[in-house]
Amino acid sequence: MVNRKLYHDVPSIYSGYKIIEDDSMVITYDHYMALRTWKERLFERPWEPWRVFKVVANTKPDPTVLIHGDKLICHPQTAIVLREKLRSGALC
Repeated sequence: MVNRKLYHDVPSIYSGYKIIEDDSMVITYDHYMALRTWKERLFERPWEPWRVFKVVANTKPDPTVLIHGDKLICHPQTAIVLREKLRSGALC
């Protein structure tokens, strides 16, 4: 089992809120079929060399912010914008 870090270790604190950055908060907006390389076809698990195509999804950062108590959970790029607005007092 892979130990995957869901958010950064040290949440930053601005205006009494802890901002937690989560890399998995993305929106998929486009799907397309791409050819799999021979390396992917022969050496991936589960072994399925007869599958020629794979589905690739384009993603972009989710602009929404989840509020849970004194925690604000958002994508890292959204957190940059959020910090600037909290510093300037635009959200107060």
